[in-house]
Amino acid sequence: MQDRTTLTSGPSSRRPRLAAILLVTSAVLAVSFPEFELSRVYALSPSPISSSPIILNSADRFLWVCNPDNDTVTVVDVGGDLNRKVAEINVGNEPQSVSLSADNSKAYVANAISGSVSVIATSTFSVVKTIKVGAEPWACALSPNGTKLYVANSSSNSVSVIDTSSDTVVKTIESVGQCPRAIAITNDGDFQDDDEKVFVTNFLAQYRFGQVRPGEDAGKVGLVYVIRTDRDAVFTTINLEPLADTGFKSDGDALSRIAPSGAATVTTGAFPNILAGLAILGDRLYIPSTGSSPNGPVKFNVNVQGLVSVVDATTDRDLGLTVNLNKGIQFEPDFDDNLGRPQKRFVTNPYFIAFRHNSSSGYVISAASDQAVKLDLDSSGRPTINAPAAPGGADGIVRIITGKNPRAMVINQNDTRGYIWNYVSRDVTVVNLENDVTLATIATAAQPSDELGREVQLGKELFNSSIGPVTFNEEIGANEGLMADRGWCSCASCHPNGLTDGVVWMFPAGPRFSTPLNGTFSNTNPNVQRALNWSAIFDEVADFELNTRGVAGGRGLILLPNGTPDPNVKAFDPASHGRSDARDSITTYVQNGVRSPVSGIDDTDALAAKGRKVFQKAGCVQCHSGAQWTTSVLEFAPAPPASALTVEQGVAQLTGQLRRVGTFNAADRFELVGTGGNIGKQALGSLGFNTPSLLGVFAFSPYLHNGTAVTLDEVLNNPAHVGSSAQLQKPKKRAALIQFIRSIDDSTPPF
Repeated sequence: MQDRTTLTSGPSSRRPRLAAILLVTSAVLAVSFPEFELSRVYALSPSPISSSPIILNSADRFLWVCNPDNDTVTVVDVGGDLNRKVAEINVGNEPQSVSLSADNSKAYVANAISGSVSVIATSTFSVVKTIKVGAEPWACALSPNGTKLYVANSSSNSVSVIDTSSDTVVKTIESVGQCPRAIAITNDGDFQDDDEKVFVTNFLAQYRFGQVRPGEDAGKVGLVYVIRTDRDAVFTTINLEPLADTGFKSDGDALSRIAPSGAATVTTGAFPNILAGLAILGDRLYIPSTGSSPNGPVKFNVNVQGLVSVVDATTDRDLGLTVNLNKGIQFEPDFDDNLGRPQKRFVTNPYFIAFRHNSSSGYVISAASDQAVKLDLDSSGRPTINAPAAPGGADGIVRIITGKNPRAMVINQNDTRGYIWNYVSRDVTVVNLENDVTLATIATAAQPSDELGREVQLGKELFNSSIGPVTFNEEIGANEGLMADRGWCSCASCHPNGLTDGVVWMFPAGPRFSTPLNGTFSNTNPNVQRALNWSAIFDEVADFELNTRGVAGGRGLILLPNGTPDPNVKAFDPASHGRSDARDSITTYVQNGVRSPVSGIDDTDALAAKGRKVFQKAGCVQCHSGAQWTTSVLEFAPAPPASALTVEQGVAQLTGQLRRVGTFNAADRFELVGTGGNIGKQALGSLGFNTPSLLGVFAFSPYLHNGTAVTLDEVLNNPAHVGSSAQLQKPKKRAALIQFIRSIDDSTPPF
């Protein structure tokens, strides 16, 4: 927790510590630093606390930074703008979040893959204890007086409570939604920690109870769970409601069967999704999210938005003040800064908000478009970035261009310096907050030095970027990024961390749940690949060049020598791989850089062991076997022969990969083509579906191509899909089977 020696009154002084999400890996550098400060002024600040991968000590002297791809934490001396790295400490696998004890003597680091919290003695920069918690701890945050550490276990759907006097887990709070991810804790300024609230976001939006509404712009809600510290138990849940009007219109409407007319006339909404962080200011919660607008037609400026929801932290309800930060950016002219970087860029994948200590303004961190954007609150507490209200209108947007894929920010106590954590570029951008000008960049961890590592890193950068390589566009008279139209969306907008956003999109093939990419390639042989998408409409990751162009609105990466898009890019013929090193690096990233979620059920679990036998006896192995836990394997090197394809509703599919599994019902009102000339016609599915991987499937609900099965138990209720084995009719064997399926991750021996 940060402390101030001078306290101010009013809501503007009650500022959060930050929130965030990340990933991590290894290295070590121990440095003796006798000036390291352990002293603390015990004048408690009423500042709330939030989980973060980057944190300042109470004297604003030392910056602690998680290094997701190096399994380390770096300490930087930022006193007097020295910005000198003084230590890099080995911790567990993939550290996600760091907190400092009240007296600055201990640092706590949540390690996702290890399922642990590392306790570091700050005087020696050494790990003195490792505390086992749940599966995939993504966030940790200390109570105001530092007596308890709360840890969000994403794959266990739980929160661990650690007593910091003994550094032991004293309670595990179960059933904290699905994928609990970021934490914020209130602070009333007293010396008691049992009268506060702990707010925990669920990473992905969920259907309302009993309402399965795939493909709808208002079909899901964001969720925040509220824990009372006096009993360390969940006592309520906050629904973050969809935004009815994003301010952008679409040309057509799939679910209403409105065909494109050539004019954008249909209002679009969006629900809050990908809740990676949250911040408290006064009695309000501010929650940034990627707004998902899945109803077709899918187009760059209507499918994802940059939302901020506002919640009353006293009554625990959505105040209806949600804003779309992208609204108005379309009215800006195109222009570059003095370094030639395009400035007109949308707020894409906003990961969290950092507020100043002494005013009601702060910064929203836009991960995909590599920027921090200044955020102000109006008199009602509604956020704004002061975008133009109309073409030629006053433009008050203040942008800070950062490193690659920023995901967190911390601000010092007197609001003069901000430190922005850049996940992919492994560095920190230092900002003078008196004029919002970048002062320095601090490298916190080494980049890969081997050839494969460098290619994976480039692919990760492009996958997470809505900007990408920058070139001059004569039509607009300014530079532009190739990955999207003005940085609107990235691959990670629908596949965070290479996985899934949990959304059923109305695609040209019909309603399709975003496929997690962790099962694309074999863990044992990266040259073995499954067919892509639910209807096997692609055979190469490089075919998603078509999405970069058609959905994201970018120029793409497969270009002619003159820099224009190569027009001869198709789903199957000719092959897409080998035509762009940049595009191919994304394939390498998917092959080598995307991991499955870690299950909280290991291979020694007795019930899962029984379920493994049921899995085999019931015949599940007929479709879900092999290293990828799917029998979908490409039969032909690109491009496949025409005889291997079947065309349905104008879309070619790899026929040999499709299985009729009884999950398609043409009578369902949402089984419609979602975009293009066939919008509103029957969706693809009569020929069957491409078998999905079961790797990490416990984390990927809802299930099936159209997201109509909310639980694994519901998946097993369809005999046409899973068969009629007597094993599935016995409750105990069925429960064992579900336990085994929930245990499947990268460590599970395949059949």
